[in-house]
Amino acid sequence: MKKGEKVIKDCLFRSSAIFILILMLSVAAIATGEHSPADLIAQEESGLENAAELDSAPVSKVPSGPGLVTNTIPQDSVLLIPDATDDNVGMYDPFDGDFLGVLITTDTAHLETPQCAIKGPDGNIYVSDQIKDGAYVYDTSGTFLFAFCDGTDGLNNIRGIDFRGDTLFLTSGDDYVAMFDAPHNRLPDFISGGFEPYDIHFLDDGRALISDNGGDNVRLYNADGTFAMEIFSVDFPQQVTYDDLAPGDFLNAAFLTSNQITDFDLDGTIQQTTAWTYGRGVYRLGNGNLLATSNHSSHSGVYEIEPGTGNIIEQKNSGTGFRMIELFVLESGPPPTGRCCYNDFQDCVDTTEAACTALGGEWDADLNCAGNPCPVEGRCCYNDNQDCADTTEAVCLDLGGDWDDTLNCIDNPCPTGGCDYVPGDVNGSDSYNGLDITYGVAFFKGGADPMCDPNCPPCPDWFYCGDVNGSCSYNGLDITYGVAYFKGGPDPIYCVDCPPNP
Repeated sequence: MKKGEKVIKDCLFRSSAIFILILMLSVAAIATGEHSPADLIAQEESGLENAAELDSAPVSKVPSGPGLVTNTIPQDSVLLIPDATDDNVGMYDPFDGDFLGVLITTDTAHLETPQCAIKGPDGNIYVSDQIKDGAYVYDTSGTFLFAFCDGTDGLNNIRGIDFRGDTLFLTSGDDYVAMFDAPHNRLPDFISGGFEPYDIHFLDDGRALISDNGGDNVRLYNADGTFAMEIFSVDFPQQVTYDDLAPGDFLNAAFLTSNQITDFDLDGTIQQTTAWTYGRGVYRLGNGNLLATSNHSSHSGVYEIEPGTGNIIEQKNSGTGFRMIELFVLESGPPPTGRCCYNDFQDCVDTTEAACTALGGEWDADLNCAGNPCPVEGRCCYNDNQDCADTTEAVCLDLGGDWDDTLNCIDNPCPTGGCDYVPGDVNGSDSYNGLDITYGVAFFKGGADPMCDPNCPPCPDWFYCGDVNGSCSYNGLDITYGVAYFKGGPDPIYCVDCPPNP
């Protein structure tokens, strides 16, 4: 999306009372150095990070090891939290929220305002990005694999992300939920118009919870994308997710005026609210507390907080860019990787079989791109030119065929219906011998033309019968090749596009 494209939400001016409240808060902000709610909403909706202007809370109990960067997921499960300031994805302990290190290191080529990182059906990590307008795929070591979708697919202002089966869903600030069933294969939108979705969370029965910051509510949609019900109202809701522990079934973090985390049931029952300013992401930790993100100047970062009160227990990381929180589980360790040759064998990446299939590639678990680059494919004509395959030279030789890496079967089918001639026979004797050499020398000095049958349309050169070096033309090199042949050199080679009948 283009930066600055979004403007202050119209809904802030729904009534004069809200307008007066914003003015009062803005005046107070100028006096105290805080940003106004209007500024923060505009920034939040556009995805533009301006960390230099936002005050950061004092660092408290944040891991101090140099770098704290890791290159693999260290246990069965971790929490993944994107940092839109540093354009990376960090790992946190699902039980107590402790920071475990950065998994996906700063990647400005593909990430600019990463919002949410989830596990895909192939076991890889899918990261939605609001400014880069798409979803980007990384393996469990944090290595970038490919763009699943981006602005070239008509996407803009992307926020939430979730899978239902193998289908990817993305929410957009442009009022739609996009669907993809394969890389860059966009389906008709799941939902379009009438709301401004921020996050999406699918239930086991196929229905979807969606936070709507246009209508300031959390709502439920049926599996076919039709509206089911509004569950509860809350100002600028962001992440919606399961609550695996009591009291409620689901959690929502709200960003602005409501300043709360809501624990709720599908029937709209609010089981508990927790005061939390400028909330973005939330997750119920295994110890019963909440892990929450915020960019409020008094507590910007990742925090473990007490449910119900919002009292800070411990700061886990500091900064203004932390977003949604998702659990990533490795059921049986990372899937194996191997060489994937895709894009007609022009590109190579070491990845999982599932990811390679999504790319339309050919996967080999025993090979890698560094030691075994993707082989070049070309046209292979075999079985007396009756069959054609685009394959490697080694496979073509095993088939007993003729291989050409400059041709392919679609654009250059194997020629059929060969001609009745003997390669090298230019004097019409139905044999190739020294007299053809003499005849050829005379031709190149202005003598009679070679006696080739003109009714052989596949042949690219009129004098194809004189070609003995496989060049598909007749010239002085064929004379030289022929002399060498009669002195014990290699056999004549006919033009592959004009084979003689057996």
